[in-house]
Amino acid sequence: MDTTMLIIRIAAPFFLVFGLSMLLNQKYYLKLTQGLEKQRLFLLWAGATNLILGVLILLHHNLWGSLEEIIASIIGVGALLKALHILLAPNSWLKLANRWSSPRMLVTGSVLVTVIGLALGWIGYMN
Repeated sequence: MDTTMLIIRIAAPFFLVFGLSMLLNQKYYLKLTQGLEKQRLFLLWAGATNLILGVLILLHHNLWGSLEEIIASIIGVGALLKALHILLAPNSWLKLANRWSSPRMLVTGSVLVTVIGLALGWIGYMN
């Protein structure tokens, strides 16, 4: 299996399970997003984890040829951009998270993340 498909196959269940988890546990995730200001160590951990993930992906996969390569590279770029936002502008990240702390936005985000997981699963496991 090449690196492109490995990244997609790892990302697919992550997005799918995370999206379904948010959809099925809305009250939990609403409380979580509303309490982020008190959990600043969690933000540091999330930023560091995304930084490592983004750098790892882009060091081993900075390919922009096929659709699959573009998707895998975008996952790396997305993780890196998220890390930079969290680590360099944590208050801005908290404001963004607070915007997602409404039931309507949570459902919208949950459905979007679930669909992304299904699409990545199709690409990674069915093709």
